[in-house]
Amino acid sequence: MMIGAWQKNRHGVLLMLAASLLTAAGQYCWKLAAGSNGWLIVAGMLLFIGNGVLMLQAFRYGEYSVLQPVQSFSYVLAIFAGWLLLQEQVPPTHWLGVALIVIGVALLGGSE
Repeated sequence: MMIGAWQKNRHGVLLMLAASLLTAAGQYCWKLAAGSNGWLIVAGMLLFIGNGVLMLQAFRYGEYSVLQPVQSFSYVLAIFAGWLLLQEQVPPTHWLGVALIVIGVALLGGSE
């Protein structure tokens, strides 16, 4: 069942969640770097390299069809970063999209 798939891939899922966090953080750096701040561009690139390293490790500990959908959590994190850190207005349709991503990841990643 769903819990069985998550348990079997737990280590990989946790690594992929961490990779998603690095993706969102790298994109946040690039958003801030839009004013041409060079060190933030480099920081974003380093975060993306870290993302790649974590993804490579994650795939050692789980199934691709379970782990790859977890990477979409970077979209969820980006919405929250825009809302909390940049004071962006997030319309209800975006919050619905966040809910659908979470549900979709649970359904895709939890099926066996």
